[in-house]
Amino acid sequence: MKGIEVLLAVSILSIGLVVMLTAISRCLAVLKISEQYHKAMWAMSAGETEFPLLRKPDIKPEDYAVDAQDYDGITYMREVVDPDAESDGNEQRLLVVVTRISWTGRGREQTDVIPQYLFFKE
Repeated sequence: MKGIEVLLAVSILSIGLVVMLTAISRCLAVLKISEQYHKAMWAMSAGETEFPLLRKPDIKPEDYAVDAQDYDGITYMREVVDPDAESDGNEQRLLVVVTRISWTGRGREQTDVIPQYLFFKE
């Protein structure tokens, strides 16, 4: 009878140990994902600092676009969509500025897209 009790106690402890190790593994994975996302937000902040959306005289809407820039393995890029580009004589426009941050995480490409609107007056 004591052999069965010992076997049952060992199996219960083994199941508990497996559950705890699985939980620890998932927590470490979440920490790694959080670290990668934090680095991506740092790269976005660095890109926004280097290429600010400031109003300057004699600037065209396409001048706000930024080609792909690498910040410690994270790609920052900005594109500008001008929905009113075809209209003639429109001095005031609302530009759609799309910022993309790309990085590799969990074995695949991760992307965060941030749309913004920019009032443009010629």
